[in-house]
Parts: sequence; C-alpha cells; structure tokens
Amino acid sequence: MAYFMVHLNIAQEMFERQNIVDKGAFYLGSIAPDAISFKPGCKRADKKFSHFGIGGEDWGDYTTCDEWKNNLIVSLEWYSGKANKDFLYGYFSHVITDIETTRFFVGPVRDKRDDKLMEAYKEDCSAAEAVLLSNIKNLDELWTLLYQSNQYCLPEFFDCHDISSMIDFMKNTLYSDMPVKPDYKANIYSTQNFMEFVENTIKTIDTLYKSKEELII
Repeated sequence: MAYFMVHLNIAQEMFERQNIVDKGAFYLGSIAPDAISFKPGCKRADKKFSHFGIGGEDWGDYTTCDEWKNNLIVSLEWYSGKANKDFLYGYFSHVITDIETTRFFVGPVRDKRDDKLMEAYKEDCSAAEAVLLSNIKNLDELWTLLYQSNQYCLPEFFDCHDISSMIDFMKNTLYSDMPVKPDYKANIYSTQNFMEFVENTIKTIDTLYKSKEELII
C-alpha cells in the first residue's frame, strides 16, 4: 500500500494544520498498522488484520474500498477510550491513506494484471519516497518522537517490540541513505502525482474523521 513516507508526509501536514496534542502518538499511529509485518512469523497476508480489511481477497487485492472504510470506522469505535486519542487518529489516517492508495494507485495498476507494469509502479513509488523523505522538516526529531512513543500499540496485532523493530528498520536501513534522483523519469505516476495525492488524502481524512469523530474517539 502507501509507503512510509507518504504516511509521514501526511502526518506532518496534518499536525501543522490541526489541533493534535500528542505529536509522537499521532506520528506513530500514522505508521503503526504496518508494525504487524515486524512480528516474528508474520505473513504479508496478516496485514489485513491490523488494517481492518474485509472480505476474502488477499492483502493488496481489495476492490471493496467503501466496505473496508466502514469496517475501519466500526472497528476503531471499540478502541474509543482504550487507546491514546491522537494515536487512534494517526491509525485512522494510515488506513484511510491505504484505502485511497488502493483506489487511485494500486487498483488501476493491479487490474492490468501486468507484472512489469507493477514493477514500474514500484519504481515510481521508490523515487517519490526519496523526495518525500527530503520533505520531512526535522528527521532526527521524527525518529526520537517515534521511539519515545513506542508504548502505544494494539496488542491484538503488534506490541512495542514490533514497533521498535519497524522504527529501527526505517531509520537504520530503509532511509539511512536514500538520495533524491533529480533525473528520474516516471513510468506511470510522477512525484507530483504523489504530492497531489498527499494533499487530497488529507482533505479526505479530515472530512471523514470529523463526520465520524464521535465513533472513533
């Protein structure tokens, strides 16, 4: 689904625009659903559970985006009052971003059933990731905030050790040396497409969250 820096760019913009109190909890929530991938023995298909996916389709193959969105809202209602409010807001933002990624990016490529086209899409995502990484205003602060907030989790899916493993991977492996490629030629989606996606998804998250706020917090 959406790569980490898409989620974190959305979190950064939302934090600057909205009344979010616990920055660390919100930022962590914005990547937390993917922590299930760092649980020992986890399979890729298990991401369906931490993302509140619905239906019999494999992870990444969903076509029921509206049903998925509704299941997310109903599922997070159960956590109201049981988890940090800003963590849940970040969590909600993450899954809505993945739903929108499925709707506008992954779905149209997947439906072509062309492995080479999917690989080309992944190359575009990686190129955009480097630019989005450079857009994070204080990367050292980000890592500190994420580590400091690793006590927030949904233990049914992942724990603080899984969270820490994910942050370690991001900080020390994935993003330790990711240079921007100024001459990169997009295959399908340009970096500008991803930037526009960030802006449009923020509006979607904000509108939907406000309409369902009484259920989620």
